[in-house]
Amino acid sequence: MRDALSTRRYHRAFMSVVALLAGTFQAHSTDLFTAPNVLTIPTLGIGVATYSNVVLTIGTIVTPPNGTSPNGFFDTYNPGNNQLTVPAVTTGSNIYYNAVGTVANLTSIASVSGADTFDGSHLTIPYVLVGAKAYFNVVLGVSLANVVAIHGGMPSVSSDLYDLASGQLTIPAVQVNSNVYTNVILHVTLSNVISLGVTEAVLHSLGGPGDGASPDGSLIQASDGNFYGMTTGHGAFNVGAVVMITPAGAESVLHSFGGTGSGDGNTPYGNLVQASDGNFYGMTVFGGANNVGTVIKITPAGVETVLHSFAGSAGDGASPHGSLIQASDGNFYGMTSAGGTKNVGVVFKITPTGNVTLLHSFGSASDGINGYGSLIQARDGNFYGMTKVGGANGNGTVFQVTPGGAETVLHSFGAAGSGDGLGPFGRLLEASDGNFYGMTYMGGTNNVGTAFKITPAGVESILHSFGSVGDGALPSGSLIQAKDGNFYGTTTVGGTYNRSAVIKITPDGITESVLYSFGSYIGDGLTSRGDVVQATDGNLYGITYHGGKFGIGTVFRIML
Repeated sequence: MRDALSTRRYHRAFMSVVALLAGTFQAHSTDLFTAPNVLTIPTLGIGVATYSNVVLTIGTIVTPPNGTSPNGFFDTYNPGNNQLTVPAVTTGSNIYYNAVGTVANLTSIASVSGADTFDGSHLTIPYVLVGAKAYFNVVLGVSLANVVAIHGGMPSVSSDLYDLASGQLTIPAVQVNSNVYTNVILHVTLSNVISLGVTEAVLHSLGGPGDGASPDGSLIQASDGNFYGMTTGHGAFNVGAVVMITPAGAESVLHSFGGTGSGDGNTPYGNLVQASDGNFYGMTVFGGANNVGTVIKITPAGVETVLHSFAGSAGDGASPHGSLIQASDGNFYGMTSAGGTKNVGVVFKITPTGNVTLLHSFGSASDGINGYGSLIQARDGNFYGMTKVGGANGNGTVFQVTPGGAETVLHSFGAAGSGDGLGPFGRLLEASDGNFYGMTYMGGTNNVGTAFKITPAGVESILHSFGSVGDGALPSGSLIQAKDGNFYGTTTVGGTYNRSAVIKITPDGITESVLYSFGSYIGDGLTSRGDVVQATDGNLYGITYHGGKFGIGTVFRIML
């Protein structure tokens, strides 16, 4: 059972790292220094933008070269103190590492990505600060008449800044066709705004002393209006925690998993569910009497009880990676990735008092195996879910299970040459049209995931193949249908900065767009592996596995 978890962790971590390395972190770039004090820089990072083939003149040396290897992948520049950090530079036949100097003059910039772009009538701004509030993907209708000044030189600020009092927009850099202009000042008003994009905020950075870290699931909003979730790491014993976050971002740890000798669960991968009794229920991958996972109950005050320790036997599951649901009969239903007759996972029922019934063991004939997500109970009273692998093509399934345990495979993912998705991790969504919607981690045109629709009869169609330029990729969560009728979800990588994205799909399934790209500023969340939840205030809330002040997760809000 531990091997199944390790395989999943390795696969997801490996694919995410590969995608990151392919995007944001290229091979080490080495500058070229020539007389008189001219430095040619292949890649230079300033704020959220990346400048290519920059030529400038060095002023003074702040820190002489030191070390035998670079401490970064590319040069960075701090406009606040006019200091340039150089990981590697070649002069003559010698290479030097980790120098810091000031910039005397900027000669040229070949191109810039992640900065503003102007097409002659529309200025697109990836990130702008208006006071203390950040806006993303803002589009303004402007012309040369709006230009106050173009100062040139090294960017004087890290990101676009808008001053409400004067109406002046300070732009560090803007790409116009093949030219890059720096330190541009515009005068704009609300009449110039075509689209304000979205506003994202990190409400809490996980990973402080005693806090949880690295959440792999999602948040829920409970009846008290607060958000609750679980983390896979940290807490008092470094194996996960249950946390509560207010809408304002005040966070507290309700429970730390894994006290020594307690028989407690540890390392939860799914979400909590608030049951009709007001308590929360969830599962852990490890821990319990047999160290193959538990079902837990926790009160709003943080009193936790282990209701069931999985055994991993033919008659019980092991290593659950998803969440429980409370069905119309008041009992809880879930899946495990291992255990059962074939040791490849089960569907089970558990009463609020902890009595477990095995409903179905995966793995027979063309059945699915390794249920990594969660079940839903549809309007017809049956349960629907997905498996990561198995099925006729070995790439996962969509299945139906009746309350009595009769299982039917509705669709096998990944038929050869079909462009179908592969390897789903999340759960299905039963939408307002009666069909089911979901995402796969891989497959599709670019082999980095799909969004799909499947009818109750099992007819499946691909709505979107992820992975085009700037799009999200490798989704491991689920879709939600918001009050506006659109579908929203997250991807583990991709977006403008290849660090993760929140995506939106229209109800007809025709139009997909990136609502927000993570990683646009220092301290932003990175790598969202779960779902977003639409709260009672209409905004989207979620958690990320990486990023934040400590680099190990955030709680974020996106205002719609």
